[in-house]
Amino acid sequence: MSRKTDIEALIELNGPAAELAKRAAKHPSDAQDGTVPLAPARVAKVLERFLAGELSAGDVTLWAKALASREDIAAPNDKDGKLDALLQELAGAEPSPASAKKLLERVSALP
Repeated sequence: MSRKTDIEALIELNGPAAELAKRAAKHPSDAQDGTVPLAPARVAKVLERFLAGELSAGDVTLWAKALASREDIAAPNDKDGKLDALLQELAGAEPSPASAKKLLERVSALP
């Protein structure tokens, strides 16, 4: 698969987090070939899936680590770094339902 397809699948979390992270890791993570956009709505969707019981806390953390480690994923409207900070927070510790709800509120307020 192409780099862009694999990165988009990771962003959408369309499958097991570990498998998607491994597929994305096969591609260089620098932005030399362009960036793949990450919208706050995509992060919100993953948090909603976690809160609905569709994803484990470990899946969310692994997903966030995989996204945060890539230079070729960019949030075009994240000029103040709030979305990046939120991803770093998710990557640092497995979310609880209470923390995920707070993170969802924060990400939903982003442009």
